[in-house]
Amino acid sequence: MTRLLLILLMSLITYIIRVSPMVLLRSRIKSPFIQSFLHYIPYCILTAMIVPTILGSTNHLEASIGGTLTALVLSWFEKSLIVVSMSAVFVAYIIEILL
Repeated sequence: MTRLLLILLMSLITYIIRVSPMVLLRSRIKSPFIQSFLHYIPYCILTAMIVPTILGSTNHLEASIGGTLTALVLSWFEKSLIVVSMSAVFVAYIIEILL
């Protein structure tokens, strides 16, 4: 019974969080500053979720940074997702072995 209550409570809270902006902000936002601010929020949230995971994914910070830099360089040169991810994992693995 307690688990069911917790699940229902979490569902309600999630629903309120997702529906409240639609209910409260029915009219179009006219402020250019607010529009530009809201435009960048998804990137900020994605960065806040990914960066700590990247830096803590290996036993050594150097291996994590090496894999991240590899991924950034390869993605800058527009390589495919599989090449970028496999290369980053490979570089992080090699640096981890060497350390």
